[in-house]
Amino acid sequence: MVYSLILVDPFSGSCGNPNALFISPETYDTTFGILDYGLTHQNNLMINDLRERQIDEPPFIYGQDSDSVINFWAHIYGVRKGKEVTINWKNPSNTMISTFSYFLDHDYWYYYYWSYLEHQNLSPGQWNVELIYDDNKVLEQAFKIEEYIHSDTIIEVEIDYQNITGDNSNGLITDETVEVIDMLGRHLNYPLKLGYSSGVYVFIITKNNGKQWIIKKII
Repeated sequence: MVYSLILVDPFSGSCGNPNALFISPETYDTTFGILDYGLTHQNNLMINDLRERQIDEPPFIYGQDSDSVINFWAHIYGVRKGKEVTINWKNPSNTMISTFSYFLDHDYWYYYYWSYLEHQNLSPGQWNVELIYDDNKVLEQAFKIEEYIHSDTIIEVEIDYQNITGDNSNGLITDETVEVIDMLGRHLNYPLKLGYSSGVYVFIITKNNGKQWIIKKII
């Protein structure tokens, strides 16, 4: 068997072949299309996050605010230089809250395009984000913002971590760090003093020696 380290393009065209290497070559497809799309809730989204699909899975449900942005992304192909790509964010009243546009600088066989929405005090209900290509809406993705129900009293949560960890330091956190996450993915401070309703919270206790405990607590 003979191997070659030279890349061979079997199609005719500008890559170097005057004639195709197929007996009956298929017509080269240059039409616009969508390979994949979705939402993800993180700051500093990078193209490798999308290539490796380190993203949220549907259904897309978020709280009213957090310290991370909400990103909409699309993996598209057959885009052409000079065409405009736009992402529109619309609230439950169908009012456009944010928009971002870009004129393509080259022809691309495939292309990742994304934009983000600041995740602060968003109105509860169904939101929609649209992708517009060459003045045509080519896709729409819905997501839900859940309302935080505020309680009249402040909830103070304490962990009996001495029984959990076997530590004899009278329940005082010394060389540990405690991370608190609610079911909407918000990272909260410990000890918890929240004006929110009761619910399920995850407490992650990490000692300096690397030993870790994960506790789910209903309050």
